[in-house]
Amino acid sequence: MQIREYFYHINCRGDVLHDSCIIDDPIFLNHFYKNMQLNSTNRYMDYRYLSICGNEYLFIKPEDTPIVFKYLAHNQLFYTQDLSIEFYPKDLRFNDDGILYHKAHVGLYGRIHPQLIMQFSDNIIPWGPYYQYYSNKTHAYNVILPLHLPDHNIIMHPKLDNSCFGCGIGNSQGLRLTFIFHSILNTAESWYIPTEREMGALGIMHGGFVSLLLDEVMGKVLSGLGIKAPTAQLQVRFKKPTFLHKPIHIIGELLNISGRKYTLKAKIIDADGDITAEAEALFIKIRDKI
Repeated sequence: MQIREYFYHINCRGDVLHDSCIIDDPIFLNHFYKNMQLNSTNRYMDYRYLSICGNEYLFIKPEDTPIVFKYLAHNQLFYTQDLSIEFYPKDLRFNDDGILYHKAHVGLYGRIHPQLIMQFSDNIIPWGPYYQYYSNKTHAYNVILPLHLPDHNIIMHPKLDNSCFGCGIGNSQGLRLTFIFHSILNTAESWYIPTEREMGALGIMHGGFVSLLLDEVMGKVLSGLGIKAPTAQLQVRFKKPTFLHKPIHIIGELLNISGRKYTLKAKIIDADGDITAEAEALFIKIRDKI
């Protein structure tokens, strides 16, 4: 059987081109994508993907990714009229240029079409240097990570099996915070926008919630170190009001270890770069079971 070879390009908008013409036949596109795989023929290696249809070898060179997701319907991300994968907010990523991606079955990640980004825009807000997506399905925010996260930065997502008010998905009334643990510096950080739920009598963030955030971020430093240690002492200093509806940066840092005693400090920084509150705390490690 004689092999026939053809060469295709996929642009950043997901258009499939052959001889500079856009191919839009849905039957062809279904076969084209269903048979797509990495090019392991050792031929035309600048064409990283290959689709085999009978005796036809279709060599494919994407401008960015081989899969471009074009619209979302019924929680499915479609890349052709008929082909789709399930949408998971936790599988969203962005690159250094702010381009959005989602995990895909070919090429690891698929690019999000500009039209689909517009569909997502009401659900995406900044989270420090990153972004987060509000899921209408789970009623929770999911942090969108960069495509290339340094190995020493560990993302600590809210846990499904945890009802902690600060970081548990199991608590429907909780904050469901995500943290980044920096294993080289032994620090943790998060970002949050206080709402009326955390309001005190003076129309600012309640001191109890301020203390909760400081305690939580210090606890996440210990979690990153694999240490289970409840709070023994917590001293908080309120330096200025923490206002509602404005982003705050929460940072915790390990200071000292003495046997089972862990001393940490934390601070909250407002959008103007001012420290609104800071704390120092003592945590006692739970004894190992004999």
